[in-house]
Amino acid sequence: MKEFIISEKEEGMTLIRYSTKMLPDAGQGMIRKFLRNKNIELNGRKSNGSDRLKSGDRISFFLSEETFDKFHGSSKAITCTKPLEKARIIYEDSDYLIYDKDAGLLSQSDISGEISVNDMLLSYAGKTGTFTPSICNRLDRNTSGIILCGLSAKGLAALDEAIRDRRIKKYYLCICEGIFEKEGKARFFLKKDETTNTALISDIPKQGFDPVETDFRIIKTGGGFSLLEAELITGKPHQIRATLSHMGHPIVGDIKYKAKKGPAKRQLLHAHRVIFPEDILDGSEFTADCPEDMQSFIK
Repeated sequence: MKEFIISEKEEGMTLIRYSTKMLPDAGQGMIRKFLRNKNIELNGRKSNGSDRLKSGDRISFFLSEETFDKFHGSSKAITCTKPLEKARIIYEDSDYLIYDKDAGLLSQSDISGEISVNDMLLSYAGKTGTFTPSICNRLDRNTSGIILCGLSAKGLAALDEAIRDRRIKKYYLCICEGIFEKEGKARFFLKKDETTNTALISDIPKQGFDPVETDFRIIKTGGGFSLLEAELITGKPHQIRATLSHMGHPIVGDIKYKAKKGPAKRQLLHAHRVIFPEDILDGSEFTADCPEDMQSFIK
């Protein structure tokens, strides 16, 4: 028999989720069987697994050492030794962390094996029991700016739910080609082409295309360029980049979306502002300053 005490970081998980993380090689069916047969108990009693865990709860696994070890498996070691840069942490408490990602850095690991913000987060915050900190939104490699991270099960669930329900307002700064005049909401239809890793835009509904909406505000224009603030109403991959290209105003440096080659070595797109709903951080607003390459271009 093995017993574990729930930490503050794990608070908010359901028992079945906790058990699945503790016994990742068992599968949901086996976990449910263990719960039915009282091989897994919560505070000395039977549970169907739906109970929300609280700090101090006691989880008991009435399994042989061999069975527990077989289903527990081996947790993936954190190989990244480079933590988050403290100077880029915009906000941190026990549940949330807001980070200013540099351009050129992956948000999450891919097949390249390069270091990502998520790897750096794990190196910085570490794993607590069954809980693993994680980023909650992705930015393209060459897009800079705000990444939201969950440092506890409660914080991660709150961010994931708010993002899914579109209750977190996300604003981007971008510099596009041409003098932009169509301020306001732009409504199109988007489909991601996985083979080319680009987004296709249509003016009319088509099979496989999802409706997307972006609200554009003009900050300044000059020299044949426009500085815009874009609010994501929906949140599809490459939405701002593909939308502006479709409108004839590709983001400076965004060669993938038909921008001219120029002094910018990446798409000049920066996630610069978020506003939370009242139930997360009391509806606070956070900003990340434009990186030097964008500031220089604007000047």
